[in-house]
Amino acid sequence: CVCVFDTPDRVQHMFWRYLEANHPANSGRPCQRSATAIEELYRRMDDLVGRTAARLGKGTVLLVISDHGFKSFQRGVNLN
Repeated sequence: CVCVFDTPDRVQHMFWRYLEANHPANSGRPCQRSATAIEELYRRMDDLVGRTAARLGKGTVLLVISDHGFKSFQRGVNLN
């Protein structure tokens, strides 16, 4: 069985900037509330993985993988 969760990727794209007070998108804007969105999501995802692992049969292997990491994004490229 394969399951893909794209929520972490999407949430990080939208909220990573709030982890950096000096990010250009935060200029003059408060960001304390949004700064916890990624951590809260990962706590929920960790809980989901734990519940899934608890239901697996003996000898079943559970792989949790990512297709890439994440970091601040301050520039953009539009390819036409």
